[in-house]
Formats: sequence, C-alpha cells, structure tokens
Amino acid sequence: MGPSISSAIFSIVTITKHPKRDFNASEDFFLLVGTSHVLAAAMELLQMESLSATPQSQLIPSNYLCQSLDIRKSALMSVSTALVQKFVNFKFFPTSPIECQQQGDKVFHYASQTLSLGLFYLEYLDAIHEGDGDRLLRCWRYLLPMFKASRRTNY
Repeated sequence: MGPSISSAIFSIVTITKHPKRDFNASEDFFLLVGTSHVLAAAMELLQMESLSATPQSQLIPSNYLCQSLDIRKSALMSVSTALVQKFVNFKFFPTSPIECQQQGDKVFHYASQTLSLGLFYLEYLDAIHEGDGDRLLRCWRYLLPMFKASRRTNY
C-alpha cells in the first residue's frame, strides 16, 4: 500500500467504538478500506509502484490514452476480469467450520475477503443509485444477514 493510501486510512478519527450503533461512520470507513483494497489489487496487477506510476502490465496497451474507445474498453474489461479472477473470493460465507480454517496465506485471504465484500457492497450502492430493482434484490440475498447483525432495518 502506498504512503498516500495508508496515510488516508490512518488519519481517520471518526471510527466508532460501537460500529453496530453508528452504521454511517462504519460504512464510511468500510468504503475507504474497500476502495483502498481495490487500488492495491489493481496496482499489483498492473505492476505499478505508486498511484502516479505508468502501468507495466501487458494488460494495458502502449499509448493507452491515444487508442480508440473500443480498445480502451477492451483493456478495461481485461484488467477487471484479471483482477476479479486473481483477488476476489466468491464464497462470502463459509458453509462449514473447516472452510473457516483456511490454509495458506491468511493475510491474503483476509484482504481477498475484504476486497470481495467491498466490491459487492459497491455493487449494492450502485443498484440503489441506478434504481435497478432486480439487481438490488439479488444483492439483498447476501446482505440481509449483515443488515440484521448491524440492526440496520432501513434498507
């Protein structure tokens, strides 16, 4: 994580001691952390040392900004697909205690889970913003247990 991202995360002073009681402060922090995980994953995938660096990955064509709109859209889809395949965990909720005791790099599993839930929550917020009822219902199936746990009933 670059210095600008980490300094933004650690300079937050509105973190609440009781996240279930103050959902808005917790939501703001979660969105910041989720966005930071997306940026960190994209930077690793694109082989970037800093946010201002030029991507070194072959996923981005040379002279990217000078390319046609179709080539830029294709590159964006390639990067998005590669990011999801490499970093996103599609099992949000473990189905057995054995799945909770994952072997391997636990930090990567934690970051992958945070990235996955962050992207999913952004999908939920976008469905609300766009007024897409069908997509919102699909999101609710996964989010209802979290809303119930946080006592957030106005969803």
